[in-house]
Amino acid sequence: MNYLTTYYKTRPLIMLISIAVAPGWGQIGGISGGKLFTPDVFTLAKGAFEFEPAYELQGADRGLGFRFSAGFGKFEAGVSLDNAVDQQAIGLKYALIPERLALTTGVDYDTTFHHYAAGIIYSRPISDGLTTDLFAAATLDKEWTVMAAVGYFVTDRFQPIVEMAVAGDLISSVSYGFTYAPNEKVLVVIGVEQLFGNGEKPLMSVAFTFSM
Repeated sequence: MNYLTTYYKTRPLIMLISIAVAPGWGQIGGISGGKLFTPDVFTLAKGAFEFEPAYELQGADRGLGFRFSAGFGKFEAGVSLDNAVDQQAIGLKYALIPERLALTTGVDYDTTFHHYAAGIIYSRPISDGLTTDLFAAATLDKEWTVMAAVGYFVTDRFQPIVEMAVAGDLISSVSYGFTYAPNEKVLVVIGVEQLFGNGEKPLMSVAFTFSM
């Protein structure tokens, strides 16, 4: 079975996790992603809508986030919120070269500050079942992020994933987890991110993507 063919045929229905609850680092909220925290080049189909609640746990700290995204073909727009609506993000994604290269931009803001970011996304299948995504972004405040993700479709519904990220001041992280699609309109994403260089405890994230 060609798992990549199945994945891309159902991609408008079962988009993967956004970066709504990932650490800032100049990332862009509100847009769909390809694996755990790394976005990919794919945009929601025209007229498609997604709702994604996500729960995160880091030591004694807990958080709940929500993503709402809408598709317009090559163009996608979305918003991410925390449960208190204190932190908000608006993001846009445009498929410059379908299934290969995309541009993205957005703004994050809370009650005290705003920051604007723009980035580029590159996705490429390596073999039957093996996919990669690369993401680089920067903010007007000169913060930057580079992320790389690798996933392998063991079946057309189950994908183990490993991701790496490096950001300003050389803060880095490694994430691992999986995605599982019980049906074509629901996707479960579970990931753990270990930050290095700042003594932070591992961040665990669980998200459910519902497509309409």
